[in-house]
Amino acid sequence: MDKAEKIRDAMMSMDVDALVMVGVPSKDANIYYSTEFLSHDTVFYLCTHSSEKLAVPNMELERAIKESRVEDVVSFSKSSSVLSELVKGLNEVCIPREFPVYLADKLRNEVNVKVVKNPVLASRECKGDKEIVMMKETTKIAEGAISRAIDMIHESKPTDEGLVFEGTLLTSEFVRTEIETHLLKKGCFSDGTIVAGGRISSIPHCTGRGRLFPDEPIIIDVFPMNKDNRYYSDITRSVVKLWKGGKKVERIVSMYNAVLDAQHTALSLVKEGVKCEEVYECVKRRLIEKGFDAPEKGSEGFIHSAGHGVGLEVHESPSIGKNKDVLKDGMVITIEPGLYYRDVGGVRMEDIVVVRENGYERLSTLSTPFLL
Repeated sequence: MDKAEKIRDAMMSMDVDALVMVGVPSKDANIYYSTEFLSHDTVFYLCTHSSEKLAVPNMELERAIKESRVEDVVSFSKSSSVLSELVKGLNEVCIPREFPVYLADKLRNEVNVKVVKNPVLASRECKGDKEIVMMKETTKIAEGAISRAIDMIHESKPTDEGLVFEGTLLTSEFVRTEIETHLLKKGCFSDGTIVAGGRISSIPHCTGRGRLFPDEPIIIDVFPMNKDNRYYSDITRSVVKLWKGGKKVERIVSMYNAVLDAQHTALSLVKEGVKCEEVYECVKRRLIEKGFDAPEKGSEGFIHSAGHGVGLEVHESPSIGKNKDVLKDGMVITIEPGLYYRDVGGVRMEDIVVVRENGYERLSTLSTPFLL
């Protein structure tokens, strides 16, 4: 099934006869997915049950004709007039919730307008073979970046002042720069790479700052976008540079073992037809059985969902949490249990897989030791 068919199927399921979208493809995943035209300028897209049309600025017309998957491409000089031409002959159109209000008001002068959840979101949930190949490429690059970071930590010398790598104190900023430089050289972009060590790693999305120390957990969360194909990956590893050891390290190791067990058990459930909530509850139950906390509300223990969809956005549907979402063949998801305690820090493990009819296909295969 091609993209136009997937979008139309989603439209039919929502009783949508005509869909109008506007946005900048480099910033709007739904527009880019629908058109496969990458531009930094505003474009307009119309999809009905029998046709598609893409309207681009005059200067982009030639390139859009060559690069977009949409065959009917027109140009405009003023965005104020393009909507009238686009919906000519239609009685009613649907617009997504994120449609600009001022343009929606103009559109209402031309046709009846109905606001709906964007059908393209549903179209994007299940990836085709081509998309999965592209995500495999991004994942391989992400794994290389994580390997580089772990090698640096492994090769560092533990001291009371912190980890020392090649004569320099190792910091979150230093390791993050190495990760993002690797990604950039391989054609990927990453904003917000997490290298969080010590107690600050107990804040799940804290990017990390300052010196890294031995005998403390270090969370490395890398989620790059491939600049060529725009698809993301998302992988997390946690490590400890062992030095003196002790009870704190023993506790961190027990956290890691519990997280890894919860991840493996959750992955064993992943297949088409399984409820996302079932996977989430499995993670929660396993961590509680190991003696850890999983509060409904709170800031310590297992305090987030068990994963999420990945694609043209790093976080997209489905959410592996308390909801009614059901796994479908072709969905690309992460499974990422974690434990967080303010007195020792956090541990998280995240892998990315493709949901299949009778199980799952791994995209991330990186095996790393926890104690370095």
